[in-house]
Amino acid sequence: DVKQRIARQFGRAAAEYDHCADVQWQIAQHALQLLPPSSGIVLDIGAATGKVTRCLLPMHAKVIGLDLAEGMLQYAQQQSVSTDVLGINWIAGDAEQLPIANHCIQALFSSMALQWCPSLRQVFCECYRVMKPSSCGVVAIMSQGSFWQWQQCWQGINTQQHINQFPSHVSLLQQAKSAGFEVRASQREYVTYHENVRQLLGSIKSIGANVVIETANAVPLTRNRLAQLSHQYEQYRNRQGLLPLSYQI
Repeated sequence: DVKQRIARQFGRAAAEYDHCADVQWQIAQHALQLLPPSSGIVLDIGAATGKVTRCLLPMHAKVIGLDLAEGMLQYAQQQSVSTDVLGINWIAGDAEQLPIANHCIQALFSSMALQWCPSLRQVFCECYRVMKPSSCGVVAIMSQGSFWQWQQCWQGINTQQHINQFPSHVSLLQQAKSAGFEVRASQREYVTYHENVRQLLGSIKSIGANVVIETANAVPLTRNRLAQLSHQYEQYRNRQGLLPLSYQI
């Protein structure tokens, strides 16, 4: 089951996640600035280690941190003993089947999590169901064009799929609107830089984000293929001698 694989992978990464997830933290910080404070409950979908979830507490009366990976939630609870008393509830749950009552959420937040869901339409419908009519939310999600350098390098070796296919910006807007939302959106690129391909791959694996959802035609990454990919990736090395990896958010 894809969701179980994703949950296990992210759960294993819990202890190292915050040390490695620099770009995820940067994206979340920008997204947090867009969410207005409220006197009600805010739901954080994809709470992970709770680092971002805890940032929501000063702006909202009550916070729910929800994640599919129980390993992440256990780590979040261990790191947040004092804040739990002040108003954070941690819940294991699936974004496509939110364990939340209808129309009780005043604000919704999610950063770098929903791209792992097989049905984003279902996710947006669930978000619409649990949110109050007057509420608002902010979602930061990976879209088409993310990891394009890595994809191009693989295509130089063979044409099979080796990274997840992220939805287009237009498709995301359409799915959110079809669920009932009024939407304002923008697109922004973030780039991480790495000394070599092994380090670049490590930056993805160390945060648990190396699960390829469609595995039917997956090709194993052998030592020979890694050498080929490293050779292909050299075309993108910048003047500072580093290899870029792009995130479209």
